[in-house]
Amino acid sequence: MADARRALLAEAGGSGGKGSTVAGTGMDRAGRIAAYGAAVALTPYVLIKVSWVIGSLLGLLPVGAGFGLAGWVVLNTVTIGMAATGIGLALALVRPWGLRIPAVPLAFCAWVGAGFLVAILPFALFSGVMEEPRSPPRATGRGPALPCPGGRRRWSSSASWAWAPAWRSRSPPTSYAAGLMRSPGGSGTPPPLPVPARLRRGRRSRARRSDLSGATGRRAERPGSYGRRRGTPRGALLGAVLGCWALAGALATAAITGGRPAGLRRGPVMAVGWLGSGALFAWSGWKVPVTLYVTMSAPADVAVPEHLALAGLLHGTAVASGAAMARMLVRATHANKVFIKDR
Repeated sequence: MADARRALLAEAGGSGGKGSTVAGTGMDRAGRIAAYGAAVALTPYVLIKVSWVIGSLLGLLPVGAGFGLAGWVVLNTVTIGMAATGIGLALALVRPWGLRIPAVPLAFCAWVGAGFLVAILPFALFSGVMEEPRSPPRATGRGPALPCPGGRRRWSSSASWAWAPAWRSRSPPTSYAAGLMRSPGGSGTPPPLPVPARLRRGRRSRARRSDLSGATGRRAERPGSYGRRRGTPRGALLGAVLGCWALAGALATAAITGGRPAGLRRGPVMAVGWLGSGALFAWSGWKVPVTLYVTMSAPADVAVPEHLALAGLLHGTAVASGAAMARMLVRATHANKVFIKDR
């Protein structure tokens, strides 16, 4: 395998005369700069993550919100391994010792890494201009809280109480004072304001939910609140980006394997197919263990999926689809090489 790669590099750099040699040298120089730049860019990330792990183990740094010590160490250790793999991959592509590594692990790491990072470049581009609240604002009675879930309900409660000063101003002061004196028990407490029956039922329901949450030690939530709480603008944008990549990858794979239209170049279509399949495989493969961890540990600030079996089926199907698309692309590439060689 290493001899074949050396022969391929020599053929790409030495055949075709002086123009091909110059072009090959320029591409080789650009590839080396990109590889070293990627390794240098990832190094601070690895150092920061290592300091987090060591500091949390020694008690010098706090553990991330919603995590225990073990979960925090495992999460950062996994990301350290991923970043170290990226650094090793970048250096293996440009250093002589990389020729001794089999091509399959290198291609797999490049495929997964591109699916993780390159596929979300549109998300990174547009998410910076999207404003997202850090946490749902609480209703304080000062005004409506429409941005948060249930904002219309809180706004209607505030609107229901808005007529209380008007009701009080329309009542003569003498009659109001007489009402105070006629209060049950003569305690002098003001009589309750007239509250609509719908609002009274809502207050009793909230009180029951508060009692339930206090008894169970967890926040009581209505069915379906997980989807609404996760429906943030950035979450929707990320889902849309990954969905578009999955669709584009499927179309590109179908075009490559079924005979692409004459107007399409093979290189860009193949690149879209690899990125789409890599995004499906990498992101869903990452979400499977994360979902299992969240389900078993139940962190305080992380919501558990309502339908765990459905989430597992969705991510498992995405992983299998990404792997199947990659296999089809590999077969199509091999068939194209054989066709060119026979010609």
